[in-house]
Amino acid sequence: MKEIKDFHSDIKDISLPKKFTFPFYYTPHTLCEIAAKEVQNSLIENKFDHYFGLDEREGMISIGKMFGVLVVENNRGEIKYLKAFSGKLSGQNNNIDDFVPPIQNDEMLIIKENKAKARVKEISDQIIEVESNILKSHQSDAYLSLQKHESKLQNYKKEMAASKQARKKQRAKGLTHEQLNDLAKQSIFQKKGLKELNDQFLLLKEKFDEILAPKRLLLKELLNERKEILSSLQRSIQEDFVFLNANGETKNLSEIFSKYNKKPNSGTGECCAPKLLNFAYKNNLKPIAMAEFWWGAPPKNAIRKHKQFYPACTGRCGPILEFMLQGLVVDDNPMLLETKDLKYSVIFEDDHLLVVNKPAGLLTTPGKEILDSLQTRIQKAYPNLNHIMPIHRLDQGTSGLVIFVKDKETHKKMQYLLNNKLIKKTYEALLEGSIDSKSGVIELAIGLDHNNPPFQMVSSNGKTAKTEYKVIQLNNSNTMVEFSPITGRTHQLRIHSAHFKGLNSPIVGDDMYGVKSDRMYLHASKLEFKHPYSKEELILYSPSQFFEED
Repeated sequence: MKEIKDFHSDIKDISLPKKFTFPFYYTPHTLCEIAAKEVQNSLIENKFDHYFGLDEREGMISIGKMFGVLVVENNRGEIKYLKAFSGKLSGQNNNIDDFVPPIQNDEMLIIKENKAKARVKEISDQIIEVESNILKSHQSDAYLSLQKHESKLQNYKKEMAASKQARKKQRAKGLTHEQLNDLAKQSIFQKKGLKELNDQFLLLKEKFDEILAPKRLLLKELLNERKEILSSLQRSIQEDFVFLNANGETKNLSEIFSKYNKKPNSGTGECCAPKLLNFAYKNNLKPIAMAEFWWGAPPKNAIRKHKQFYPACTGRCGPILEFMLQGLVVDDNPMLLETKDLKYSVIFEDDHLLVVNKPAGLLTTPGKEILDSLQTRIQKAYPNLNHIMPIHRLDQGTSGLVIFVKDKETHKKMQYLLNNKLIKKTYEALLEGSIDSKSGVIELAIGLDHNNPPFQMVSSNGKTAKTEYKVIQLNNSNTMVEFSPITGRTHQLRIHSAHFKGLNSPIVGDDMYGVKSDRMYLHASKLEFKHPYSKEELILYSPSQFFEED
């Protein structure tokens, strides 16, 4: 089969991994790196009429693409590999070179979609016609008469309100019994007039509604029918989207996502990993290792670097791969590895505050699956304090200074300082490559990547994020910078470093937006604030010493 590829390189001395790749956090196996390199060599030829944006072409919109490789073993014990792309290439999903085909039959899908679209077009044309007739009804003599009567009714109500206020003022002057009776008669007369006008209005409205009722009913039926056709198409697509796992079991898209009480987003199931695994299972190929890489110019919002490896997305692929990997022996999630050997140190302490130096790799607060954290360790070290809490957090991979408060009152005071930007934070980071300017300000709004949480992305709908930076030192191919974040968004410094509209230089070792290393070289080095009680200006400093480590 053309989709099952032989390695061009000599791989006989490369050991196979004992377990399959954990797809959401991994270091590519050597075989995957070799396979990816061979795929990249073929992509250089670009036989697909697809503009990846690797050169400049006037008027062309570049579309970089995620590609994946799956190393497999056939029933003769031979090591091969498969390749795939996410979504479509040159507007197509199947019959592209020797890539694995889509899971869903593309031709049948097109037939279904075209049939549904044709009926939706018919209904939409009918809806436009009915809405036009309803609009014309609102220009008829009957409607104009109704409007005129409604205006008359509203004016009468205003006159009644004014008369009521006038009578109230007259009564306050101390009137005779006869005068008071006259005022009461006026009130009764006006109420009677209001009832007559209101009855006339309701009668006219009832007649007009009788004219409109069939049209409104037809419009409602057409809208419901159009909605049901689109919903039915979506259900049909999801039911036809059937996935295999290593145990030979099958589930469709609806069944997989029903466990999470949510509907799959558009494009779910069209990513590299599900395509590769499904093809392998169908053809009795044993999955050995997998990796995905980006090819081409970066997208507008998410951070993607040409040729760089990335994990599978959690939003679209998470639920699917959880099912598809059943029956395989998969690597443990590296994020859940033991952290007991990581040690913290105390930088400052008094009766109210505790400032500690968090090691890289340790959570600041307990996570869903990892209980070990800086907070739990501090609370264990101070068993007599009921309220010892951090007032801010650092990412798991970030080292550096974290402020803890020892009581609720201090918590309130420090939270006030934090919320009003009265605590200045400084970070030191080691960036890949060199940057053009020696200092500056980065302003890129940041929001959650809903298809791939917890990844963040640059988004016009995100929260404002602002970072000041200056270059401290250059060393070989790396740049050491000092960051002073003005705002405190999730992954702000990581995004502002890596995004092409920011510094376009990921933090060394950033396992989400850069290339994984022994650690992420980001350190919270300095805190400056006034002590909430003594009002003393505190400047706490813990240098990163990244170049010494390097």
